[in-house]
Parts: sequence; C-alpha cells; structure tokens
Amino acid sequence: MNAQEMCNVVNLMLHKDVDIDPCFKDAYAKQLQALINTVKPSLLDALTITQSISCWDIAPNIDMESLDKVLQNAVNNTNVQFGPKHVYLLHYCHNLKCAKTSRTLAYMVKRDLLDSLTNKELVVLHNALHNIGAEEKVVLNSVLEQRLKAVQCFSEIDLQTIVHWGNPKLCELVAQNYIGTQKRHSARSIRILATLLKMNTNHELTDAAIKQIELLKGTSTINIDNVVACCELLPYLQNEVDIMSIYNHAIQNVCSRIHDTQVDPKLVVTMLSIARKLNITSKELGILANSITNEKLDPPAFLEYLNAVYHLELQVIDERRLLYQAERAINNTANTRIKDSIVLTLAYLAFMGNLQYEVVQPLIAKQLNPGSSYMAIKAAYVSILGRTTGVLPPIFGRQKREHLAQPDTKLHTGIQATIAKVIGKTALNEVTVALDYVTEY
Repeated sequence: MNAQEMCNVVNLMLHKDVDIDPCFKDAYAKQLQALINTVKPSLLDALTITQSISCWDIAPNIDMESLDKVLQNAVNNTNVQFGPKHVYLLHYCHNLKCAKTSRTLAYMVKRDLLDSLTNKELVVLHNALHNIGAEEKVVLNSVLEQRLKAVQCFSEIDLQTIVHWGNPKLCELVAQNYIGTQKRHSARSIRILATLLKMNTNHELTDAAIKQIELLKGTSTINIDNVVACCELLPYLQNEVDIMSIYNHAIQNVCSRIHDTQVDPKLVVTMLSIARKLNITSKELGILANSITNEKLDPPAFLEYLNAVYHLELQVIDERRLLYQAERAINNTANTRIKDSIVLTLAYLAFMGNLQYEVVQPLIAKQLNPGSSYMAIKAAYVSILGRTTGVLPPIFGRQKREHLAQPDTKLHTGIQATIAKVIGKTALNEVTVALDYVTEY
C-alpha cells in the first residue's frame, strides 16, 4: 500500500469512526514511520495524518521532528486558499507539538480570509492561535465581535472556549447576548455563566449567579439538568451564599428522583465533582456514587467519577462492577494519561481500604510493562505497599516484578511523597522499608 492509498483508507476510517484494533495502530504507525521521509502529502492527506496520530495516540511511535518538516513543506507547496482544512491542521499540529507547521499556518491567517469560516471553525482557529501564542489571534477578535453582536448561533462549547481566553470585550458580549437578564435560564446558559465567573468575577455576574441559584430552593419538579447546572455556580459564590445548605438541598432533590427519573449519569458525576470542589460529604453522595456503577461512562467522565469517589472517601458497594467499568474505560481510550490515572486512583482506593487489593491488582498488572509511565509504576508500588503479607503478588509475574525491582531513586522519592500524603502521619520510614524490599527483590 502506497502513501496515498494509506491516507485514503485512514481518512475513511476516521470519518466512519471505526473501532481501531491495537494491532492495526501498531502496523499503521510502523508504515507511516517508514514512509515519513519520502511522503509528499497534499493538504488533505496532511490533515488525515495529523488527525489519525492525535486521535489514535501514536505520536510516541513517530519521528515528530521529521513529520513537522514534511507537514510544513505540504503547507508551503499548496495553492489552496486558507480555509477549514488549514484550521483543523493547525489544531492537530498544536496538539502534536509540530511547532514549525503551526507557525507557518498562523502566518497565513488574514482578515479577508476569515469571513468564509463557520462559527465553529473560527472558534477552533481562535483557540489554536491562543495556544501557540500567535499574534494573529488579534485579527480574529473583530470577526468574533461582529458575530457575537449579531447573536449568531454558537454551540455551548464554542462560547465557553471564547470565554476561556478572557478577552474582556468578547466576554462582555457573551454575557449580554447569550445569557441576558431574564430571571430563569437554560442549563446551557447557566453553564456558560459558570465559565464567565471562573474567568472574571464582577458584581453583575455574581448577582446573576445568585439569582440563578434561587432556583435550587424551589420544588422537586425542577429539571435535574438545571439543578446540576446551578450547582456548578456554587464554587464561585462561596463568600456570597450559604453553600452547604444550598448544595445539600440540591443533592437531596436529585437523590429523591434518582430511581424514578432517567438521570444522565454524567450529571451525577458533575454533582460528585462539585462536592469534591466544595469539600462536602454526606450519605446522599454515597447513594449517588453507587447509583451509576452499572452505567456506561466515557473514559474522561469515569476518571472524573473515580477521582470524586477517592477524594470524598465514598464506599462503593459493588467493587467488581466498578472494576469492570474501569477496565472498560481503559480499553476504550487511547489516552495513556487517562489509563494510568484510572489505575493509580484505583490503587489509592485500595491503599485506603475502600477496595480489595485482590480485585484491583490484576488491572494494575495488566497496565504494567517496560514502557510504563511514571503513574503506572507508581500504581504498582502503591498496590504492593498496601499489602501486609510482605510478598509480591503472583499476578505481577516474574518479568514485571523484575521491572519493578529496578532501582530509581527519583521515582522512589516521588512515591514516598505520594504515600506520605495519602496516609497522613504514618512514619515515612515504614514506606522506605517497603520500597527497599521491592527494590531488592
């Protein structure tokens, strides 16, 4: 298969959102690496290559410096006027740290070429230019101002992205035209208000938020999506209202309907995360946490859920179901950071006695290999240090135990600090002895 045929197949797979087998990813990465110094991609092929590398998380297997040169040449040699393909290529080049190509694409941004872009494309470009620190981002502000003044249709995520970068004029227009002054708003507008508060707290925004959370004092017939959205305002109003009583009233509202109403599990995760931010604990939180162990969550949402369970010290009743969901989340993401974060959080839960080691360790062992990240190795150590038998569990196998036994002072120091934080006042020398045992195995 030549480079053009490969790009055609990959482009089709990306558009059809095909489930990618790990063996295919490995083969594709090897083929791409083999062709990298000879391929001369078109603009579309360059976009396909960067999108596939980013979406399938295969950048570690690619010589990105060489790829950056190939992509830069592709951009320089095209006669296509700056448009959507350039926008998304810039987006992926930033993600992949292809600095030369990103800079070349940024230079191409001109005011008279922006009118043809959709609102979504304009926001993607705005975000990418901010991320790479390009001065050309200023050119976009006037175009965005015009469209926001005209109250054109922007998605919630697009408006939140605009607000995220904190341009005062753009934030003001979003507040005026997409939130307004009405007494009751949709969950969408309330979440945008929360993002505005995060970036810029002023009296007008604070007053608007306080009016919104009055909604939480109402009846149990209020839409749950609105209840959760209002709760997202609470972390920004801690000096303005009685956070504890308002949140507790809201969570009782949600719990009273959890079995009678089809509640989106992501809303439950959001409620748990808010409690984590506010450092609030209650029996209702345990009810909520256990209510969604049978629900399918996407990997980032599951990690958010798991972090809330850990930090709030909630007891999960069905441990094996939780582990099933964890394995499912790990298998459904190509993001190594998410995989290892899930495994490390499970290790912490076991260390604290909220999960059984026998249930957690097979999943940790599965993630451990010679190329494992710092977090994956730390998870293995944490799971071993929490055992009282003084014996390395057989589930790790000889090769993995030998891998763990390789001394690494920096790693061990980091693990000591982490364990000390988890176990509080327990003497550090106990951790040191356990680490020495593993190292000398």
